[in-house]
Amino acid sequence: MCAALCASCYEYVPTGNPSSLVGQRVQLTLTDSGAVALASRIGPSIEALEGTLVTDSAASYQISMLTTRARSGNESDWRGEQIAVPHVLVSSLQSRRFSPSRTALAGGLAAVGIVAITAGLRGAGIGGQGGPAPGPGSPQ
Repeated sequence: MCAALCASCYEYVPTGNPSSLVGQRVQLTLTDSGAVALASRIGPSIEALEGTLVTDSAASYQISMLTTRARSGNESDWRGEQIAVPHVLVSSLQSRRFSPSRTALAGGLAAVGIVAITAGLRGAGIGGQGGPAPGPGSPQ
């Protein structure tokens, strides 16, 4: 239960200086031609790659892969395999940032859910007696 309340939410935001992101988690969104050119290495119809940016050279990004997302929305996990992605095949580079508003919303929803479940498990709820019904021979 604590894990649900302590979890943080993140979002990907556009970034200005890719070289400052080395060692950080990033998302590369591929161009249509990039998806086709890299299909033999990352799979068909992939639109985005997520992972840790290892290097940013003049011609390509080297990324330690964590996840790929297909155009259908399906995601596939990777185990840190490194892929070189030429800059010309990338339509956008975004960095992963903590999102206070999403975290607050998720935490609030989790708290409301926990309160509702707890009230439901307690039985009769507000104003009720709760507990099991008396059996034969039980004092009323």
